[in-house]
Amino acid sequence: MYFVRFHPIMDISCQNHLASIEYFLLFLWTRYSAQTEMVLKFSEE
Repeated sequence: MYFVRFHPIMDISCQNHLASIEYFLLFLWTRYSAQTEMVLKFSEE
């Protein structure tokens, strides 16, 4: 809360940084889940 009052610019940049990390993790997770699905289908056959 104090960062919002005293460092609004820093808070905005911090939120953008966290958002980019979340997008990156989401990207990694979707790629990983897609690979595991392919492996599971391949192992079933």
